[in-house]
Amino acid sequence: MAACGSNEEFGTISDELEEYRVVALGKNGNGKSATGNNFLGIETFISLCSAKSVTENCRCDSAIRFGKRLVYVDTPGFFDIEKPNEIIMKEIIKCKALSSPGPHAFLLIIKVDRFTPEEKNTIDLYEQIFGDEFYNHLIVVFTHKDKLDKSGKLLKQFTSEAPSDLQNVLSRNNNICIAIENEASPEVVEVQMKELFTLVTVVVGLNEGKHYTNTTYENIEKRLLKEEDKQRKTLMDNLTRTINDKKESLKQNNKDVKEEEELLLAYVFSLQSSTEAHSLEEAQSAEAKINKLYKENEQLKYKIIMMKDEIRRIKKESKDCPNKPGSFRENIRQMIESEEGQLVVNFLMEFGPTLLKSGIVALKSYLKK
Repeated sequence: MAACGSNEEFGTISDELEEYRVVALGKNGNGKSATGNNFLGIETFISLCSAKSVTENCRCDSAIRFGKRLVYVDTPGFFDIEKPNEIIMKEIIKCKALSSPGPHAFLLIIKVDRFTPEEKNTIDLYEQIFGDEFYNHLIVVFTHKDKLDKSGKLLKQFTSEAPSDLQNVLSRNNNICIAIENEASPEVVEVQMKELFTLVTVVVGLNEGKHYTNTTYENIEKRLLKEEDKQRKTLMDNLTRTINDKKESLKQNNKDVKEEEELLLAYVFSLQSSTEAHSLEEAQSAEAKINKLYKENEQLKYKIIMMKDEIRRIKKESKDCPNKPGSFRENIRQMIESEEGQLVVNFLMEFGPTLLKSGIVALKSYLKK
């Protein structure tokens, strides 16, 4: 599976390119991964027609689509995977870290099917985790639109006939919803994904451009910004040392080139004045050696210029963006995604106890139903 942002190198993208972050929620098998692949326009999340969850851990990826950088966080069915409560809560922390400083939209993925009490309980759990503000950023995505088409119903009619619990959810999110068919033709899928992206922009507009956040998100973001600053300083130190080393090499190269050039030019002059048949070939070979030395020197100078430009870019980012994500965020997302990522462990240790406590209470209440 691709790492977050693997299809684009984050550090090479201008900070001016706006990023939209979305988090997919819903029960297993509802089509979160398939929707993510279509939304990003790349095959990155494993999606299979199976009753068993394919996505067992939070994963994310990004792509440049519709003039924005889209970040899609694919989540397991938090409350219907067979894992200990602590592991589930760790994945929730991971979800928040991957979508930090906060998602612009939550996509609640539901099948065009009977809305069950289990679906309602799952939504209630999301509300407990993310709070009432969750609904202001919520888009309900109905998958398996083909069933809707076969019934001859429009989405508006389908939702008007939906159970009261589902209608309540839609009333709380301003009835922002869409029906899609992930297995449709590429042309149809593309149209549907543009419509979904438009809904994301609508949600962003309704929230005045602000992403969702809460105390946990804010605390995680402080840690991530601190980690980004640490990475910037480490890279600048490494680049500075490399530049100094290359300057010494360039200094020595200039000396060597000058000495070599004097010797070779004298040799070339003697060869050119010679009447021997092989003299011209040897002269041309000597001149080629001089040109090669010059070329190597120019390449070394260019590398130094590029590294200096990189240091200036990093310094500018550090100065201009002290309180918002920079180009190092993608490296950190990859660290969070990895099983060995200590950042998640640290987040859990620092912010986990309260979340674990409330989450476990919610889980126990859910399991009793």
